[in-house]
Amino acid sequence: MSQPPLSEYAAAVGELLLHLRHEGIVLSSMDQHLLASWWEAGYPLPVVLRTVRDTGERLLRRKSPPRGLPLKSMRKQVEKAAEAVLVRQEAAPTDLPDAAREASDLLGAARASVASRHRAAPSQALEQASAELAALDPQDPDTAFVELLAVSRRYYERRCDALSSSDRARRRAEALASLGERARRMAPDAREATVEELIRRSLKAEDPVLDPLRLETDR
Repeated sequence: MSQPPLSEYAAAVGELLLHLRHEGIVLSSMDQHLLASWWEAGYPLPVVLRTVRDTGERLLRRKSPPRGLPLKSMRKQVEKAAEAVLVRQEAAPTDLPDAAREASDLLGAARASVASRHRAAPSQALEQASAELAALDPQDPDTAFVELLAVSRRYYERRCDALSSSDRARRRAEALASLGERARRMAPDAREATVEELIRRSLKAEDPVLDPLRLETDR
């Protein structure tokens, strides 16, 4: 499998981090440095995504997870997993039809969910999500999950844009209240990005038509 450009590589990991973290700001300068080093070392993107997700989820279950869930907190696990895969590929390269099938199943579940909702309640947001899903063709489930995260985020961004001013104000107040004292310690841009992400998550909880975790579990 060929390696994507660094910009796409970083964007995919950034999308996954946005899903895992509880903040709207995604990549720090240290994150970007690590990603560039992994890309230059030839670490396969699916392996990086899978290891970041597995490690990040384990860290978040701790009583005191690393603040902001930085990539450096997962560095050892990512590099160990990627180096092992590189060695195996050199020894006996193989293709992975099962992985492609799993990716197809996940996106098939998402397409079916959107199509069903669109038939019941047509909307431009659903129509655009359907077109984006139709254009995807990942060959592994880890990349499929992250591409689905991106489609999902854009769908709920459109839903957010369509909110009435009163509804948006209510959700914004609820998001700020949920941050508590932490909101005062955040930089203004980080606070705004986090509030926007929390509003999107509130919409996804109410309308899980494109909730990647639900689709992954239910398929």
